[in-house]
Amino acid sequence: MSVKQIFENIGAFVEKSPKTILATAIILMLLSFIGAGLIEQKSGTDTFVKKNSEIYQNYDHLYKQNFGSEVIVVLVESDDVRESEILEAINNFDMIIEQDKDVENVVSMASLIKSASYSATGRSEIPEDNTILTLIDQLPSAYVEQFMPETTHTLIMVQMPGSINEDNKKRVLAQVERTIEIVDFPAGTTAVATGEPAYIIAMSEEMTSSLGNMLVLAFILMIIGLKIVFRHVRWSLLPIPVILVGLIYTFGAMGLLSIPMTMASMAVFPILIGLGADYAIQFQNRIEEELAKGESAEEAVIDTIKHTGPAVATAVVATSLGFIALFISPVPMIQDFGKMSLVGVILCYLVSMFVLVALLYRLDRRSLEKEAEKNFKKELN
Repeated sequence: MSVKQIFENIGAFVEKSPKTILATAIILMLLSFIGAGLIEQKSGTDTFVKKNSEIYQNYDHLYKQNFGSEVIVVLVESDDVRESEILEAINNFDMIIEQDKDVENVVSMASLIKSASYSATGRSEIPEDNTILTLIDQLPSAYVEQFMPETTHTLIMVQMPGSINEDNKKRVLAQVERTIEIVDFPAGTTAVATGEPAYIIAMSEEMTSSLGNMLVLAFILMIIGLKIVFRHVRWSLLPIPVILVGLIYTFGAMGLLSIPMTMASMAVFPILIGLGADYAIQFQNRIEEELAKGESAEEAVIDTIKHTGPAVATAVVATSLGFIALFISPVPMIQDFGKMSLVGVILCYLVSMFVLVALLYRLDRRSLEKEAEKNFKKELN
């Protein structure tokens, strides 16, 4: 059986079962929403280096778990961070946050001064302003430079175990931010959580926000483009919902295939919107051409898939080979980009060939039925 015969049989199936295809497409969309909920966002070391590589194993097992720790840094800024009121507020923060089960240690100028005070007087407390400067002079200069690089800034280091997972890391960061709001810092004093964990979590949140904005902008630009160059075709904006269906399927496939969302994989979606629109336009334009020749809707569907299906499939194969080449990259997030792109391109092609053509066929049939009904009423009158 030749390729054209195979696609002709596919066209006959689409022509005979448009309602079944559309109903199946809706069911698959619901399943895709479930799959999308399984997507994991990654922005850590394992997106750059494979977990089974020697480099990652040495970093994770030898260094991170034995010597490393995750540190949330709180930057405190004021006119003079050596004032007793500010140090008391920092001390209150330390005592609250060190009660968290996932916090190993909290180190700050307040804890260092309390330690120096205990050594000098036997009392672990924040003394009056004039005594504070004396105690700071007694501290090792390396500690002072690290925790108070200048008199207007000081750092609080919240240390967590190196083996802490992402969920607990997010929870501790949220607790740190809530504690900053609870602690009564003096007027004119600001405190903000920073450090690598805060950076990675903020980057993950920004990825989610940027992805939504990027998709909205891409669809707006696609609508403008279709209105300009595809306005001669009926239902010129129909590729848009078809592309959206393809993206929903891609999200679902990501979750079900355990493909994580990374910085690189975010770039897939604008690519899929462009490629999906191209595939949809090819099929829709061919149907319009077949109908313009005087063919019936049934013949137009079969001939469109018979002739356009193989041509677009060739383009899909060529594009897919380019994405498959990314699998040889040693960087995991580049491999994930290739996997997402490959799955997305295939799904967008299938959606265009089955869902779009079936939908166009149903729309044409409804138009013909309405026209026939209108002519029948005219004859009765």
